[in-house]
Amino acid sequence: LLVYSWFRRGESCPKGCTCTLMYQHTYCGDQGLKEIPVGISDKTKILILNRNNLTRLNPNALPDLPNLNTLDLTDNSLREIQDGAFNGVSNLETLELYHNRLTAVPSSAFKPLKNLQELGLGANPIVCLDSYAFSYLSSLRMLELKDLKALRGVSKNAFYGLTGLVYLSMVSSNLRTVPYLQHLTGLEELDLSRNSITVLTAENFESLPKLKRLLLTSNQLTSIEQDSFDDLKALTDVNLSYNNLTRLPYGLFGKITSLQEFDLRGNLWNCSCEVMWLVQWMRGNMRSDTRELCGKCANPDSEKGKFLCDIVPEEINCSVPRIAKPVDTVNVSVGDSAALKCKAGQETAISWITPNGTTIRHGSFRVKVKVYNDGTNTLNITRVTLTDAGVYRCVAKNTVGSDSYATILNVTGSVLPTYIATEVPVLEEPAQTEDTFDASICVVQQDNRSLTSSAPQSKTNTTFPPTVDTRIRPKGPTIRLDPPDNPITFAPEPSDDNSSDNSNNPKVIDHKTYVIASIGGVVGLGFIIWIICLIVAKCPRKRSRDHKPKPHQSMFAKRTGKKRKKKKVSFQTSESRMSCLRQPEKDEVITEIPEVFSVSSNCNGIVPGIAPYENMTLNPASETIV
Repeated sequence: LLVYSWFRRGESCPKGCTCTLMYQHTYCGDQGLKEIPVGISDKTKILILNRNNLTRLNPNALPDLPNLNTLDLTDNSLREIQDGAFNGVSNLETLELYHNRLTAVPSSAFKPLKNLQELGLGANPIVCLDSYAFSYLSSLRMLELKDLKALRGVSKNAFYGLTGLVYLSMVSSNLRTVPYLQHLTGLEELDLSRNSITVLTAENFESLPKLKRLLLTSNQLTSIEQDSFDDLKALTDVNLSYNNLTRLPYGLFGKITSLQEFDLRGNLWNCSCEVMWLVQWMRGNMRSDTRELCGKCANPDSEKGKFLCDIVPEEINCSVPRIAKPVDTVNVSVGDSAALKCKAGQETAISWITPNGTTIRHGSFRVKVKVYNDGTNTLNITRVTLTDAGVYRCVAKNTVGSDSYATILNVTGSVLPTYIATEVPVLEEPAQTEDTFDASICVVQQDNRSLTSSAPQSKTNTTFPPTVDTRIRPKGPTIRLDPPDNPITFAPEPSDDNSSDNSNNPKVIDHKTYVIASIGGVVGLGFIIWIICLIVAKCPRKRSRDHKPKPHQSMFAKRTGKKRKKKKVSFQTSESRMSCLRQPEKDEVITEIPEVFSVSSNCNGIVPGIAPYENMTLNPASETIV
């Protein structure tokens, strides 16, 4: 029986569960379980625990299941997953945690899951995606973060370490801007549908050279900046349907040679010169069977209801762009900011040529030089130096032709040099890579307690807050939103009543002062310990000297058992201290120091030189005469 039990130990099925395929598939759903059941076979490859009442996964909650590759924990009430909960399932490849009550990503609990490839965290009341939330999941390929209705913030480093991720979904997750994605260099599909994103910038899709599908349907897009898709060299499918777009910037898809499918339905297209470039591009790049995907015209009335791709360009009266003449010269001082304006209409593409001949398109220089499409196209140069002085040329282009205009930038103290066209690019300042994410927006308050989003949370109300803004401000804190009237509230930012100028500037910590103070403290503590040790070492020596027998105490040597060295003792009498002593024999060796008594009355004996006394009392002498 023991041998049989040993062979059958891996062939067991928990009570109330269903096991199939030789115990490889274990189904324990809809059982009202509050804990992980016992008796799960170590042969199990797929474990289904959905629709139960699990609220917490403690350390080692799951048994050792070396063959498990899929774990389904959806539709439970999980509020906390402690470190070590997945220690026994280190070979897990798919983990589904949809529809639970997690308020934070249990980052540390994922540490054993080095082989995890698919993770689903959708439909949880997660408040923030903190820095390095998924950094332990280096093998992750698919990440589902849809329906995060309570999401308030996304750190710039939230997706750090996920260079192998190929699919990311954040559908219906309260986004107002595109989160920072530059860590996802291997991403192939991105779904940001059904959010509240209003603007796409050139920075949003940097460092995504492998992105093939971009889904932005059902947002609130009103503007897409000119070079937003320039880095998406592998893009084959883009969906911009059901937004509030009226136009697309000239040449938006010009650098994408692999684009095969696009969906522009459900927008309010203004079928005028602003979209003529798009009409011409679609005629040369879209298939005839996808005609309805190009969208319909909303304006002007003469074209209303027509499919965008059916517009005849020759029927639209377009003219060569004309730049409204701005000021010829802009004078600034070193260190100031300069704004060079160029207005030519929204149907044109604006580019700038610098004094050394470099062409700056929108988004080409993202730190020192920026271009903003606000009707008037503006070239902003921050922290102007003497080398920035010169002639800047604005070039406006549309489907009919182009126009240009030159503006001179004078910098105080500089002499206007002679410039020639060259291929040498303008020096670009390095972009800021620090994470300015304000973690205080992740603090929630429940039951009169202040809790961070990474701490275990109690049951939360499913009333969700406003949408989240993931924009990173280079010189200020992450954008904060006013909390709604629901149980999730957020700690107020610390205020400085003494100075309002410091509200946007982070405190500079003087680390040198702290280091010096620490060294001084250690040295002082060591000196005090040395003094204490010195005092403790001297005390026994002093006590030893104090207890050393004195000459007059030698008569007690016999009692202490100490051997004394034999020595000859001679006796003398003193007139001032009279003693009654026996006359020692000649050359007698005294082995002990005799007891000596002082004379307090008449001596009852004969001592040379001293007359006999009667009624003599002997008292121990205060001194020993040796």
